Amino acid sequence: MEEHRSTKLTHKEWRRIAKNERRRRIRRTVARERDANEERLRSALASNTTYLQFCAEDEKEKKETEEEEQRKHAERERLWMEEEIRAQKKWQELQEQIAREQQEKREQERKIREEFEEKRAAFLKKKEEEKKRREEELRKQEQLREEIDDYIDNGVKTPEALRDIVDNQPTKTLCPFFTKTGACRSVQAEIFLIR
Repeated sequence: MEEHRSTKLTHKEWRRIAKNERRRRIRRTVARERDANEERLRSALASNTTYLQFCAEDEKEKKETEEEEQRKHAERERLWMEEEIRAQKKWQELQEQIAREQQEKREQERKIREEFEEKRAAFLKKKEEEKKRREEELRKQEQLREEIDDYIDNGVKTPEALRDIVDNQPTKTLCPFFTKTGACRSVQAEIFLIR
């Protein structure tokens, strides 16, 4: 008895199932009627020459439209390819120009660097020569100082530098007395007069 109860549907479940079945039957009926109507319409139209002519014209228009679309598409494709080729050519020219400008810039920088290095080398050489000249002057002055010190302290011969005559008036002829004696009589005369 309990098994019988468990398989028995409740009223609510039975109603749900009955509604679903009823809807399914209605859908099938409507679908069959629709298919039958379409078939009748198709057979009626198939026997109608005006409709057949309309279908042929429609098919012809569709075909022409499709051909026109294909032609336009091919034209657009051709124009796009031409534009693409032009753009690539322009880009290539631009890249070549950029490469030339960069090469010129590198060449200019190299020349500037070489010029700078030459000037720097010349400056360093001049500086080194100046340094050597100053060192030579200092060495000569030191040697002269030592010779003068030796002359003063030890009474050795007069240093060569002190024996040189510095001519402050090179255009004027030397006094014959001075060239013979190495002394000026007018200065000595003045010294005697002052005393």
